[in-house]
Amino acid sequence: MLEPLQPGDLVDIIAPGSQKNPERLKKAFGFLESWGLRVRAPKNLFGEDPFYTNSILLRTTFLRDALEARDSKAVWCLRGGYGSTRLLETLQSFSDPLPEKFFIGFSDITALHLFLYQKWGWNTCHGPTLGQLADGLAGPSSAEALRRYLFKGTRPGFSNLIPLNQAAHDTELLIAPVTGGNTSLIQSSLGTYWQIQTEGTFIFLEDIDEKPYRTLERLEHMRQAGIFDKAKAVFLFDFNFNQDQEDQQSYLYSQAFKQFSCEVSLPVFKGFGMGHTKTNFPFVMGSRMIYKNSSLMPC
Repeated sequence: MLEPLQPGDLVDIIAPGSQKNPERLKKAFGFLESWGLRVRAPKNLFGEDPFYTNSILLRTTFLRDALEARDSKAVWCLRGGYGSTRLLETLQSFSDPLPEKFFIGFSDITALHLFLYQKWGWNTCHGPTLGQLADGLAGPSSAEALRRYLFKGTRPGFSNLIPLNQAAHDTELLIAPVTGGNTSLIQSSLGTYWQIQTEGTFIFLEDIDEKPYRTLERLEHMRQAGIFDKAKAVFLFDFNFNQDQEDQQSYLYSQAFKQFSCEVSLPVFKGFGMGHTKTNFPFVMGSRMIYKNSSLMPC
């Protein structure tokens, strides 16, 4: 287990995905400094690439530099978006895993989490990006949960879980390590060298701006690929669509989850508080949790 952060520790900021926003970066510096941390980011973090924050060469360089830096204790992603999968080949090129440090982010960052956890044995932190925190898109409870984990090693739990199938209703107690993240990225992992490994695990899933039928298609692809065959349980956390159609899509999502849960044999639960919402509590890849009395708690 990593030693908790201390005031004065150095954090490297990376932007491995998309969207250039210098103002967000400036606010991210202020946010981390308010926690008593020192902050570093490349001066040319944003470039001219039309799709990503920068060229593949520079994004790869910045990722390598941050992971290899011996003076920093954490690497924190500014935001997700799209594009992190293109950086995995550079990680694959390392002959040996690098020494572990805190690595934080979510959404598109799921690809990096899966690689670092499965290939290097890092227990990365799936949690709010700096952009989400700096822009107020993650509320105070999420920020505090993440701060307590980073500075005290305290992992949050999840309560009020809703069983969606008979296997879930029949479940009284389960213990397993957790894996998962963004559903779209997990589907993208299928057939790759960084494909999600789920045997004996709790699978956490979330997504945003995906119509319910599209999510149902992704879950079906994962089912046919055998992703759920040897897992202990699936926890479907926050899935949301754009606000103009939120009411209709929320209803359709409940129907999609009901259909999916009837087509798999393992317990399926609906959870809340992890994903692209104001409440985005962190979870640590590979950490063990216990399900009991409609709650998930750290072991």
